[in-house]
Amino acid sequence: MKTFSNLLRWDLVLLHRNQLVVISAVLVGVYLGLFYLLKELGSLEKILVLLIFNDPVVTGLLFAGVLVLFEKDQHTLEALAVSPLSPEAYLWSKAVSLTIVALGTSLAMAWAGYGWQFNYVHFVVGVISASLTFIFVGCWLVPPTNSFNQFLVRCIPLLILMALPFIPFFEAASPMWFYPIPSYPGILLLQAAFEELSFSLLVYAYCYAGLTITGTYYLARNSFRKHIWS
Repeated sequence: MKTFSNLLRWDLVLLHRNQLVVISAVLVGVYLGLFYLLKELGSLEKILVLLIFNDPVVTGLLFAGVLVLFEKDQHTLEALAVSPLSPEAYLWSKAVSLTIVALGTSLAMAWAGYGWQFNYVHFVVGVISASLTFIFVGCWLVPPTNSFNQFLVRCIPLLILMALPFIPFFEAASPMWFYPIPSYPGILLLQAAFEELSFSLLVYAYCYAGLTITGTYYLARNSFRKHIWS
């Protein structure tokens, strides 16, 4: 536990050194400006869900890649791979530190864009589940790469896939074809924070969110074991 807490502290320091927290804060400020400009249009719940899902949740994927690539460049991972530290502890440290940032900035956006009265359980679970899923996807994709451009090329197809559930979210298509996409549970849980959803949709969202976190975690762990901890 002490090793993990030290690792988590180090990851938070890395986030600060690489200005990732500052970048998140600036992006949140931009989105808050958009909320202010659009508030005369009426209900902004769907736009709010879209922006929260895009930043900071999706950026967790990119931030995870940046942190790993930074440690690769500094040869930190080479030292960690021959230390007693397990890849599991390394991955969870990245996941927890980035999710803390995601949750804090998401709450700030929700309070500014909607107010204080919403379902915090669905909101927090939605942010955490989506954040963990994207972070583990990033940690799955980044180990074989040596530059951010290589990493980004691998990310783009998955980012497009993960964005597809916004088509039924904005009522442009039937949702039945989009339920298998791993990003859909997080979107639905964020939606449920601001409006009523059916019990069956909530059951799907909670259960499938757990499955996607588990699946992406094992993909990330196996990728680290193959390319870094081998």
